[in-house]
Amino acid sequence: MAWGLPLRIDDRRYSVVGVDKRFEEHHKITFKDEDGESRRVIITSLAATWAAAGMVLMPVPDGEIAPASISKSYRRKLLKREKLMEQFLEK
Repeated sequence: MAWGLPLRIDDRRYSVVGVDKRFEEHHKITFKDEDGESRRVIITSLAATWAAAGMVLMPVPDGEIAPASISKSYRRKLLKREKLMEQFLEK
C-alpha cells in the first residue's frame, strides 16, 4: 500500500501556470469511523484528480482520507480485518 497526502496550501516549490484550483473543495464524503460515528471530510481538487487517475480515496495510517494504491491481496486482507474499509474498497 502506498498513499500520499495532498497539499492543502500553496507551496512555492510546486508552481502552477494559470489558475490554481488544487486546494479548492471538490466534494465532501461522509463515512462511519471505527466507533460507528459519522465523519464528513473535504476532498480537494488535487485529491480528486489523483482518485480519477486510479488511486482509491481511503483512510490511511496518517489518520486522514487520502489517495492510495493498494494491492489486491492487501485489499482482501483489509476487507476481512477492517469493517470500515467496506465503505471505500470494492470487494
